[in-house]
Amino acid sequence: PKTWKLERGYSNEEVSLSHIYKEICEIRDNDLAVCFGYDRPKDTQDKGCWRRTKKTLAGDDMQIVCLDFDGEDSRISRASSVSDRLDVIKDLLPILRDVGLVAFYSSSAFYDDKAKPHRINLHVMVKLDKPYKRQVVKTFLDAYECVDSQLGVQTQPHIIANPRFNGIKPLELKDPYIVIKEGKPLSLDGLDLPKKRNNWKNLADKEIRLLSEINEGYVEEIRKH
Repeated sequence: PKTWKLERGYSNEEVSLSHIYKEICEIRDNDLAVCFGYDRPKDTQDKGCWRRTKKTLAGDDMQIVCLDFDGEDSRISRASSVSDRLDVIKDLLPILRDVGLVAFYSSSAFYDDKAKPHRINLHVMVKLDKPYKRQVVKTFLDAYECVDSQLGVQTQPHIIANPRFNGIKPLELKDPYIVIKEGKPLSLDGLDLPKKRNNWKNLADKEIRLLSEINEGYVEEIRKH
């Protein structure tokens, strides 16, 4: 969509992993499509439609972060459960081993991608120990090849919905489709982050233009594959 409606939200102070777990279950169980965004609109009293641009978003500091794991790992297969995938992720990012989190299949996990059968396809929501500036979070996400750093961009929508593929039946994956793990919040202070990656050299010109549009504020149309 080009415009959005604000349903409800939580402040950094009040949000918890239980809130996140409950909201995602409601989205999945009621077959909704929701932009599970970070930034609220500046005018929360506006009940009409608004666009996700830097001009309309409040730009608050971040305390909830989504880690989108869409890379490949040979230990992952279509039969891998959420917990199986989490075990792999904690090997890739040891800083998550004692951290509280909510993990769930991404919609692409339900697609039978024969070309890439080992994709992790897992979203992991974590709560930080305090609100951080967006650039700090973006630097954190950008440091790891296995994580989609675009979810650190203010205007990037994070859409949660049940999978629907034209003419293709979604895979039946192991239950539960979402798990919550109690643990400590994640601190970004003092992390020895790897050197910032540079993926631009591996992208086609059209993909670079697309990412530039995202960073500017809004993509008018979803790219067709």
